[in-house]
Amino acid sequence: MTARPDVKRALRRVTKMDDAQLSRYLAEAASVRNPEPATMASDVEHAISQLDQQIHAAAPEDRIEVLRIEGYEAFEHFLGQGMSDEEARASLCGFADRHHLWGGGDRIHEAEIIEVIREISDVCKFDAVPFEEDVDMPKPLNGTSVDQRPGRPALPPLTLSEWDARDLPSPDSLLGSVVSTTNRMLISAETGIGKTNLAIAIGLRIAAGDRFLHWDGSGKPRKVLYLDGEMSRRLLRLRLRSEAQRLGSTPATFFALCAEDIDDFKPLNTQEGRSYLKDVIKKLGGVDLVIFDNIMSLISGSMIDEIPWAEVMPFVRSLTRRNTGQIWIHHTGHNEMRSYGTKTREWQMDTVAILEQVKRPGTDVSFKMSFGKARERAPSNRCDFQDVEIALVDDAWVYTTEPSADAFERKKISPTACSSTAATLRKCGSDWRGEKCGSYQQSDPLAFHYALLWRVTKSTDPRARLVV
Repeated sequence: MTARPDVKRALRRVTKMDDAQLSRYLAEAASVRNPEPATMASDVEHAISQLDQQIHAAAPEDRIEVLRIEGYEAFEHFLGQGMSDEEARASLCGFADRHHLWGGGDRIHEAEIIEVIREISDVCKFDAVPFEEDVDMPKPLNGTSVDQRPGRPALPPLTLSEWDARDLPSPDSLLGSVVSTTNRMLISAETGIGKTNLAIAIGLRIAAGDRFLHWDGSGKPRKVLYLDGEMSRRLLRLRLRSEAQRLGSTPATFFALCAEDIDDFKPLNTQEGRSYLKDVIKKLGGVDLVIFDNIMSLISGSMIDEIPWAEVMPFVRSLTRRNTGQIWIHHTGHNEMRSYGTKTREWQMDTVAILEQVKRPGTDVSFKMSFGKARERAPSNRCDFQDVEIALVDDAWVYTTEPSADAFERKKISPTACSSTAATLRKCGSDWRGEKCGSYQQSDPLAFHYALLWRVTKSTDPRARLVV
């Protein structure tokens, strides 16, 4: 077949092949016309046939969307059979040409199809490493690779021993065990409880590499993108200024994007919305974390319906493959102990937290944070996922972990004892976190802890907690 000039123009944008290579792959894609599965020569032909049938059966106005939804499986088959990324893109462009998806040279359709194919490629190519290049694949004792042994399938499953031998990277922690570059977190709460204040506080601490409350920081600056879809730019600036003052610094690696600053802002369950955000991330050179505040304002459609969230999931997974952590802020409904709408959102999350209001004099930001789902929870990090009461008191974040009151009552540490040990700490001078202080910490760790709190808070209440 001969590709139309507008098709060739599009192909040159998404591939690096010359006209001869493009013609060969377009002709190969066009040669397969609905064969029976029994006569399939390869998985590639089967994938071509399946996608061909699905697009052919769809209404003309729905065919681009069918390509977007069903193209992933075909693309993975192409890559799995040895096609390059450029060749697989060209094959999908062949479908677009054969089914007249270009709209007779319509530049809008052309741009949309190009973006669809790019998105499919971006998501799939991370999983397309050939087995002979797979550094995770263990070697048996006889020195041959797993897939070379007779009787073994071309792809895993792996045995327990093989799983144990895999060299897999540890999580790149951003905030304790709760947030990492591959973690997806959902935080839900009722309106006005302080979700945005908490999200900005977490984002700024991660950007600075600092600890927040009882969660350890990474110790180095990290790139954080905060996307707000609800507040005015004036109010967002006020919130950012206030939290930067609490932190005591303005991390250069924290970036905030307000939907009000985006002309004709498109929701993230549209191609335009995702494309815009991907361009922002690309211009920043990639980020370690994206905070989405909030689902209701960033995704269109009914929150009860599963479809709007399903449309976002390929993008969510692609961020994870790029080692970009995610925190999604959401609302609760009449039941304030569960997120509003479809539960399918939680299925794809690693951590799910609920904020429940706690009345406290002198502040409007006071809540209990509990973790209903925590895939990373283990005996060694269980304290990171225990219930915690958080409040913004006198322009400072304070917290109390559960169960706190009983533990303090059992120890009966008096304010006088705290003050006495604090006096010892003050003798350490600037070395209050260093070796000299460590000796006092080992000799009386509980008194050291209370004294440290006293030193920071200047409080005689041993139950006070203040972010250090």
